[in-house]
Amino acid sequence: MEIKYMKWTAGIALMILGVVGLGCSLLAEDAPVVEQKAASTEGKWNIEGDGPHLIAHYMAWFEAYGESGEGAKTWRHWRWDGSGSKRNPEKVDQDGRREISSVYYPLIGPYNSRDRAVVRYHMRTAKAAGVSAFVVIWYGKDTPDSDALMPMLLKEAAKVGLKIAVCYEEKINWQPYRQPTSRSEIVKTATEDLNYLLNTYGGHDAYLKRDGKPFVMQFNYWGEDDLGPRQIMAAEWQQIYEGLDKNIYFCRQNMDRPDVHPPVQSAFMWFKPNKAEWANDFKYFGATARKLEAEKKLDFFMTVLCPGFDTTNVNGWGGGPRVLERNGTDVLEFSMEHALTGNPELIQIMTWNDWEEGTAIEPSREFGFDYIDTIETWWGKVSGRPVDLEDNKDGLRELIEESSAFQKKEMQKGLDRIGIK
Repeated sequence: MEIKYMKWTAGIALMILGVVGLGCSLLAEDAPVVEQKAASTEGKWNIEGDGPHLIAHYMAWFEAYGESGEGAKTWRHWRWDGSGSKRNPEKVDQDGRREISSVYYPLIGPYNSRDRAVVRYHMRTAKAAGVSAFVVIWYGKDTPDSDALMPMLLKEAAKVGLKIAVCYEEKINWQPYRQPTSRSEIVKTATEDLNYLLNTYGGHDAYLKRDGKPFVMQFNYWGEDDLGPRQIMAAEWQQIYEGLDKNIYFCRQNMDRPDVHPPVQSAFMWFKPNKAEWANDFKYFGATARKLEAEKKLDFFMTVLCPGFDTTNVNGWGGGPRVLERNGTDVLEFSMEHALTGNPELIQIMTWNDWEEGTAIEPSREFGFDYIDTIETWWGKVSGRPVDLEDNKDGLRELIEESSAFQKKEMQKGLDRIGIK
């Protein structure tokens, strides 16, 4: 199909929906249930191997301290000042744990997304476990906690052989991010956003592409206002595609609007709040995708792996806690059993490090490397990739040597937990 070119927010139907110290700042050089069968994607993606390919959702918005290295006032995405119980990372318990906005605790402690050593640790660990790309949440041009980090993320990814893609937030075309007065303004700003991504990052060697076209996925918005549905409609998507400077592969969340396929060439599924609903969603996605592919309306789709969900420490973003208990690796293994339904080209881990929603597989004090190792073992069976669990800790060992004084102090209890000095 040759076509030119939320994050769940608070109250999505009640579930349906920093910076580092001296030496670690961004550098100028960075600037611009069915048969479990794996589908071959050889030659389609700029990723090694036949596919399907394993990618991970990545949050690059954490801030643990200010420029001086002292305690920051915000502790962005580690602190919760909304409704329910407050979480203040300046408070530290006797075990050295800060009071963060997550029910689980990173193995290395709270960190800064601008810290290159931390980013390298994430990427090296993910790569060792079989992950081929990070999809990074993006809130618009020049945003300090998303767009500003893209050059650094692309550069570091290129060093380790990882790819980077963007997750576009549809909601930034509405209030409070923007104040559109017409539907045409929404089309205009969305077109400008995608052209910016294509022209600024899409040509980078480390950007994820299919058939040479940059891949962008989208978290959908929801609800209505005076301008109508707070979603981009099928005819508006056609206008957006016609206004793009370059080709794109766009992947929309859910398959709730089949009329957008085409022009939108792909779709991805996300987490559901209970296993029965989730299992049905896997079946629906697989069957619907195959039907749309047969009708030449869809090129591919993406499924999901998830270890569980828990928004207790952010009070469900104001709507009350929402929880699907992990029960060790039970939920993760449940998603593994269904992830190949319909033969997806991509499988997305939800998530590498969304600590506030309790979906992180990044090593933690509670679970160590359990989720990393479980995923790599399963992925070896799916892809034929050799399994080597020993090298999953190499990135951590390198972080110990490279990390800032702040991070060394924060991670010590976590290192003791897994017996690394």
